[in-house]
Amino acid sequence: MKTYFRPERTAIRFDGPDANKLLSDVITGTVVTDPKTANWWALLSPQGKIQAEGLIGWSKGAYFLDISTQEKKQFLRKMNMFKLRADAKITDLSETHRVGWSEQSGNNNSGIEHSDARNIHFSDPKNNLGFRIIAEKAASKNWIESADDFSARRINLGIVQLGED
Repeated sequence: MKTYFRPERTAIRFDGPDANKLLSDVITGTVVTDPKTANWWALLSPQGKIQAEGLIGWSKGAYFLDISTQEKKQFLRKMNMFKLRADAKITDLSETHRVGWSEQSGNNNSGIEHSDARNIHFSDPKNNLGFRIIAEKAASKNWIESADDFSARRINLGIVQLGED
């Protein structure tokens, strides 16, 4: 199967002994440690407005979040403010990694693959959101340079996304 590059998304890595607590205290959604699944998360303002959102997954001893490139700078600034003395490292992967999407599992040997947890609502695998892929830029050179298939599927399933919707 093909992997599609999602140019509107970027990856951020959280690791360290306090990464789970930091993320659990600051973002909504379940901070999972299942290496196969990515859950939806959001950063809310004190008034409850969504300021950033994406998927969070666990792999290789760290949490990997994808976020809109438009919200990345503000999100990193806020997370570094909330971090205070927490023993957690926040790494912007936008220069070294790419975020992609694939309909099926198993076609990405060199990256991190998570099933989109929003899939549980759909019993037919043809009607789900597939898999989020995060890979180094060199490993993603054969990705298709369009996220149109993902966007069409997301809209067809009624899944909203901050910024576009």
